[in-house]
Amino acid sequence: MDEYTHFEGDARGQIHTRKERVHRFLAMDIQIRPTDRGTTQVQLDFSPTVEGVNYAACDSIISSLSSQIDSAVQYTLLTR
Repeated sequence: MDEYTHFEGDARGQIHTRKERVHRFLAMDIQIRPTDRGTTQVQLDFSPTVEGVNYAACDSIISSLSSQIDSAVQYTLLTR
């Protein structure tokens, strides 16, 4: 959930702030497949659902998670 502050004008020209909460939902489908070279392919498919107009709201979460998974896999390969 994200919270945004909006500035609005009323009929008398006064500016007011209003807080709005919007929901974010991020689903992930993981597919793990063996390849012909004896390696494994991992595919992550993300399905974000966002309220409001910020359609890229989940992009930072997806990027961060992908980087963390990549780092963990690289660390595992290096410590074998």
